[in-house]
Amino acid sequence: MSDETETKIIITHRGNRTSIGIQKTNCDPVFFTTEGDIQMSLILIPEYVEAAGRQWQTNPLYPKAELPTPPPAQTTATSRQASNTTAKPANKPQEAMF
Repeated sequence: MSDETETKIIITHRGNRTSIGIQKTNCDPVFFTTEGDIQMSLILIPEYVEAAGRQWQTNPLYPKAELPTPPPAQTTATSRQASNTTAKPANKPQEAMF
């Protein structure tokens, strides 16, 4: 196992808007959005990496969500009958990430 950290920079550019995500090993991602051409966005990346680094020093990970405890499952004739029927999943195309 390596002690090296890795920083990922994901850039999505459409029209005159650029979204930039920066993630470091064991840290949650930080996102930035710029308006303008891609060259302007690329110039700002070092500044965004520094800003993300400052954020990770105090909050490397988002706080865990405190979800309410789900109510206990109730078994009824209706729920048993519904669980025996097989529902087909909707055929949604998966969105491409990259």
